[in-house]
Amino acid sequence: MGVEAYVATHEDIHATHYGPDLKELITPVAFTDFGDTAAALDDLTAFCRARSIDGVVACWGFLSPVAAPLAARLCLPGPQ
Repeated sequence: MGVEAYVATHEDIHATHYGPDLKELITPVAFTDFGDTAAALDDLTAFCRARSIDGVVACWGFLSPVAAPLAARLCLPGPQ
């Protein structure tokens, strides 16, 4: 499909819930703490700007408070 997927998650979740095959498919990973929305937004903005990101997708509704402003900050399609 020609698509690269990046994942943003907490380091603990990555270590305990992501198997080796999945980790291989989604490297590099953006590690952040979604409990601190402002810091997560800054972390993910830096991560995205260092790469060729074409859009932002939130896989869980509780991530929308970070995903929507991230997409807006980067002038990319994403949740609203």
